[in-house]
Amino acid sequence: MSRAATCHPDRPHRALGLCRACYMRGWYRAHAGVARATQMKVKFGITAEDYASLLAAQGGVCAICGSPPNGRALAVDHDHATGAVRGLLCDGCNLGLGHIEAHIERAAAYISEGK
Repeated sequence: MSRAATCHPDRPHRALGLCRACYMRGWYRAHAGVARATQMKVKFGITAEDYASLLAAQGGVCAICGSPPNGRALAVDHDHATGAVRGLLCDGCNLGLGHIEAHIERAAAYISEGK
């Protein structure tokens, strides 16, 4: 039988007396730069330098609305079909585009008709 975690006694011990969730949360906080760089390389195939180049090419702002990052890094926008990186977006534009992308032509027609 495994030891109980000190943070959540109902969960098994992972390391440092913590459950897995608490241990990983601490690890990600301590290694935020490494974790983000690894995630970008694995998910999008870009390095931290590629991200910095994209950000500089966009003038340090969102590619859609032009707003600067507000405490969070801009999200890497990519084509889900091809995986190609399109640019960097703020959270609002990234979420909005994600919801409407499949129906973009219909949405553009709706807006242009003034409905």
